[in-house]
Amino acid sequence: LLATSLGVPVLPVHIDGAHEILPKGAVLPSHRLRSHVRVRFGEPLRFTSETPVRQATERVRRAIEALTAD
Repeated sequence: LLATSLGVPVLPVHIDGAHEILPKGAVLPSHRLRSHVRVRFGEPLRFTSETPVRQATERVRRAIEALTAD
């Protein structure tokens, strides 16, 4: 995980509904479909160079998973 070596924060993000507006293989969004896209942002996560990559990855995964709970 690059954030552990660079010391930059990771912003967890969950995007819901984009697949309905921009289906797989489509180049442009469909303006005919009535749908909503919801983007949720979590709190920034910070890691140090001593943080094991597996631990950092798990924290990011759990933070994104928490955003999908609603």
